[in-house]
Formats: sequence, structure tokens, C-alpha cells
Amino acid sequence: MMELTALDVHYAVRELSTLVGARLDKIVQSDTDKRDVLFTLSHNHREGKMHLRFLLPHMLCAHDEKPTHYPQIPPGFAMFLRKYIGGIRLESVTQRGFDRVIDLRFRGKTGTWTLVVEMLAPGNMILVGDDGKIKNLLENQHYKDRSLRGGLAYEAPPAAFNIVTASDAEMTTRIKDALRGNAAAALATALGLGGAYAMEVCARAGIENEATLSETDIEKLVIATRALLDHPIAPHRDEHRVWPFLLTTKPATPCVQATFLAALGSAVESHEAKELHTPTVSTGKPKKSKLQVMLDAQEANLIALERVAQDQSVVADRIYEEYALVADVIGTAQTARKEKADVAHALKRITAVKRYDTATATAELEFTDR
Repeated sequence: MMELTALDVHYAVRELSTLVGARLDKIVQSDTDKRDVLFTLSHNHREGKMHLRFLLPHMLCAHDEKPTHYPQIPPGFAMFLRKYIGGIRLESVTQRGFDRVIDLRFRGKTGTWTLVVEMLAPGNMILVGDDGKIKNLLENQHYKDRSLRGGLAYEAPPAAFNIVTASDAEMTTRIKDALRGNAAAALATALGLGGAYAMEVCARAGIENEATLSETDIEKLVIATRALLDHPIAPHRDEHRVWPFLLTTKPATPCVQATFLAALGSAVESHEAKELHTPTVSTGKPKKSKLQVMLDAQEANLIALERVAQDQSVVADRIYEEYALVADVIGTAQTARKEKADVAHALKRITAVKRYDTATATAELEFTDR
């Protein structure tokens, strides 16, 4: 499956801006891949719905029809998002600088929330409140320069060079400093365009892909780069991927879909259908198809979840409400095990943990009454 670049995200966000004011009707999540999350948004009944899908960390697309592989009862993170941003309206969609990070801002009776989608490996979704603190997130993550965990202030990834707001002089300096082997490589690394779009800039500027460039050559490259940011959207597709418009350096055909996001969705559907129908090598025993295995697993999971919901609905609802806390406990325990540290000692910092049984590796949590 293709990987979106920062420029692809730039065009995807441009299309998503048409959804401002739409209501978030549904949130579902795959039970086999937690990074596969689908949002259904609608302006009104006449305009229909958009099924906006994130396949983190590399893909964002739209489907005309809701894919059928999502469970009826979604995993905990999707349930948590439903509680806070379900049914309220999208206020804004922005790309953070020229990064593969998108801010979806919602406003409604539950307050104002920003869902930060990080399309940088391994990918994450973070629900941030107006106070700037993380209310919940898809996965706790720890990096050298920042940590993502419920209750902490959200810190964005280190910002990439932003060609959208940079001056001509700044872009010129970046290109000059990066000129080591050839012009396209300099554009790809210094301006964050990626290889294909860097080659396209060189072609449109009429610049040979070489290391020695004059001041006039660099000026042409800067002009061509800016033009690449404002191109009319007309999705095209080749054998490898979908482009938001026709590149002069890539032989491609026009997509049936009018939008870049819809064309990406069609490509994802084709890719998934091909995977499902790819024959497997026989070992002498009859095997179920990949699709049937998925359906059986989802059906079994649905039955189990329905029983839990019926027998312990009150407990389940409370666990969903305290999902960030539970996720923190699990993440802390896992980190301690990896570092061969004392799990019980590591959990002492979490006041909700009242007891940890080393023999069974279970923690007893006490929730504060609301």
C-alpha cells in the first residue's frame, strides 16, 4: 500500500476543509488492526455522508460506502472517542506545518476537542482538550524528546521545514545547503517533498538533475515548488499509486473519482480485495479463505463482546470512561517488564492501583466516584 507524503497530506487536508461544519455521526475501529479507524461525517441528509478512514501510519482516504469488516461493537478507543466527540461538529481541519500530522478540531456540548492524527510511523491518534492535555490516545508512546500518555500536555513531533510559510530566501538557503549529489535529492531532503515530487519540480523548472545550480536555477526551483502547492486537484493513478494531479514525470490515467481522497479509497479497496483473494499454498488440509477466517473471528468476538455488555454493562461503561487510566497501567507494566524492573514498584506512582498480584500479574484498580 502506498505511503502518503507531506504534500499528499497537504492536498488531503485541502479536500477535508469542505467537511467543516459536518457532524461526526459514527466512529468505528478494526478489532484486528487498531490503527484502522473510520469516521462517518455528514453535513445533512441531502449531501450524504463521507466515510473518512485512517490506516495509520501511512494512509488517509474516503469511501462512498462503509467497509464491512468493522465489528458492531468497537474496541475501547473508538468507544471512548464516541463519548467525547461523537455527534458533535467538525470546526476545523489543519495540517501542522508541512508535516504528516493533521488536527481535527471538534466543538459541541462535550466541549472543544482536537483529535491529532500523527501519520508518522508507528502512527497515533491523540484526543487533546482545550487545556492542551491528552485526554486519551490510541497508544502510549515514548520518544527521546517527548512522551505521549494520558494526562500529559501534548507535544507535537519536531517540526519539519515548512515550505508553505517559508520565504524565498529561506528555501534558497535550504536548497543550497543540501546540494550534495543532485538537485532532486536536495529538494527531497531539504524541502521534504519526497523523491517523485522533487523530480517533478525539477522537470517543471526545466532544470537538469545535477549538483551545480546557478542562482537562476534555484530561483526556478523555488517558483516551481510553490506552484506545486496550489495545483488544481485532478486525481490520476499509475500502477503504483494515486497522485492528486497529473505529474509530467509519471505516466498515469485520470481516476473516475473526482476527489483525491475518494481515489485513494478506491485504491485501498482494490488492494484489500486483491489480498483477500490471493490464493494460499495448500498443505493438504482444507483451509478457510482469508475472508472467512476474518468473518469467523469477528463473529466470535462480537458474541463475546455482546455477552460482556449484557452481563456487565455498568462495569464496561466505566472501563471505557477510564480507558486512559487503564491504558496507562498496562503501558507502565509492559515497560517495566521490558526493562526487567519491578512491576509492582513501577505501578506505585499510579494512585488508582491499590494492589498488584505478582503471581497472577493482575492489578486491582479503584476508580474515584464522579
